[in-house]
Amino acid sequence: MSSESAIQRAILDALLVAGAFAFRVQAGKVKVRGGYMQLAPPGTPDIFVVVPPTGLSLWLEVKTLTGELRESQLAWAAKARARGAVVVTVRSPAEALMAYERAVVASRLRSAS
Repeated sequence: MSSESAIQRAILDALLVAGAFAFRVQAGKVKVRGGYMQLAPPGTPDIFVVVPPTGLSLWLEVKTLTGELRESQLAWAAKARARGAVVVTVRSPAEALMAYERAVVASRLRSAS
């Protein structure tokens, strides 16, 4: 798997098998009749996961082995983390599943307190 889109698909498949509620988020702008429509804000991570049992927000930024985060991605992540979201950069389905498992543990700890 070398392209980000291939890695994203594999991650979404792995999360689905794990029972996660996850979906791809489209950021940027798309051309529509009469102009452009803004999708998610620039820098928004590629995949959103709702983590049980509390509904904790887990955002996964998917990169290739050599991919680097852009300034807009770093800024978005900082804002989201400041508000309690978990934002993780992942490069494989295995890394995404580990991030999900860690988030589930964190969510359970929040639920218990």
